[in-house]
Amino acid sequence: MTEPSWDDTSRKDAAEAARQALTLFARPETEKKTWWKELSPRLSPEARTAYQGVDPANVTATTVTGTPDVDGTASSYLATVSLQANDGTWTVLLSREAADQPWQVERFTPPGAD
Repeated sequence: MTEPSWDDTSRKDAAEAARQALTLFARPETEKKTWWKELSPRLSPEARTAYQGVDPANVTATTVTGTPDVDGTASSYLATVSLQANDGTWTVLLSREAADQPWQVERFTPPGAD
């Protein structure tokens, strides 16, 4: 495994991973089985455990509306991405195991919860 570093590619990949994941998460009208099948591959194993019981009907966001704002200063293995949605600003915590591994969601934080 290659040690990750923070560069433009890492930042761009983190932004896109967070945008795609929140877009999949923010679908309260989607049937739970479909929602989970499409969302779960983007989650870390720990996040899969934490989110498997979520009812998508309880997710308040329905549309991702803004450009991702990436903060990757803590570690080259973690990224915190803020995204504007129809109900406010969400924060998506991402992790990766190596430079050649995809970003995975650790946590979705809704507006006002941080």
